[in-house]
Amino acid sequence: MKTAVGDRPVVVDLFAGAGLLSCAFMREGFVLGRAVEKDALAAATYAANLGDHVECSDIQSLSPGGNCDVLVAG
Repeated sequence: MKTAVGDRPVVVDLFAGAGLLSCAFMREGFVLGRAVEKDALAAATYAANLGDHVECSDIQSLSPGGNCDVLVAG
């Protein structure tokens, strides 16, 4: 299954914090598909800097979904 957007791979970031890993992948041309962060302040910082695709939630309560070529966890 091809999940990339065009020729750009999609990244999912778990334990995303304020988004440092996501920012690095974005700068290298990856598409930020989904991010999950439990801490509300960190998730708000992520959203302000990288977009509203971040979810403020405990990963244990989530279901898999969407596209993912690269999975990172900080």
